[in-house]
Formats: sequence, structure tokens, C-alpha cells
Amino acid sequence: MRGIYFEYKGRRLTFKFLIPTFALERAQELLYIFKKWEDEGIWPSEWKVVFDSPLNNIHSGVVILAGSGMLTGGRAIHHLKHMVENPNNAVIFVGFQAEGTLGRRIVDGSEKVYILGSWYDVNLKVYTINGFSSHAGRDDLIDWFMGKN
Repeated sequence: MRGIYFEYKGRRLTFKFLIPTFALERAQELLYIFKKWEDEGIWPSEWKVVFDSPLNNIHSGVVILAGSGMLTGGRAIHHLKHMVENPNNAVIFVGFQAEGTLGRRIVDGSEKVYILGSWYDVNLKVYTINGFSSHAGRDDLIDWFMGKN
């Protein structure tokens, strides 16, 4: 995430980031990280971080956290519809994108996507960050099955 920040650092605030989120816990974790970075002076306070907001008064310099994580529904696709054709914007995937989902088509490099009844050119930047998946890994599942947690 810091690498993305440094790529955009110093730019005029003419961009939006969308982070499609899966579970409330993961969204809270991301909000915590952004707040911690702001307190440490790593994240600029003029970059707003909002959770599932209609953004009536914020047009740029914003990170939007909204569901659904694979862009199969929810407010995230409404935000994406207004962001996808602008090359100043970015979508940051923090979880697995299943085959057949809008999120997977974007990750796989589709040049056009169908969103809410219309086709759009994919001009925004696409990032994938691993490590925020809410799905348990193999070891977590074995520990759960064996009663270790």
C-alpha cells in the first residue's frame, strides 16, 4: 500500500482509489491502518478515507472502502462506474477475485467491462495487494479442526 502512496505522492488531488472490501473486519483493519499511518505522518491527512459513502462532497483525493469485494454487487460497483474510465483513478484489490466476477475480469486486464447495464473502458490503474484475505488458510483450517484455536 505504501508503494501506491509513493506513486501518487505529490500529485494534485485529482484521483480516487476504490478498495472493494469483503468483510467488515477487513474494512475495519484497513481503516485502522490508514489512521495509524496518518498519526505517524506517513499518510497525508488531505487524502480522505471513507467507508461506503455516497461522497456527495468529496470529488478527489479520496480512498473509498466499499463492498462487495469481488465487485459482484453493493456500493463498490456504483463507485467503480464513475471511476473506471479516468486514468487518474485506481482500484486496489485486497482479496481473492473468483473466476467470472467483475473484479477478476479487471484483475485479468479486461479493456472493457459491463457495469450496471453499460459498457465502460477500463482506464484506471489496477493494483492487487495480498495479505488481507478474510479466508482462512490451510494451517488455520487444520488448527480449527483440531481445536487449537
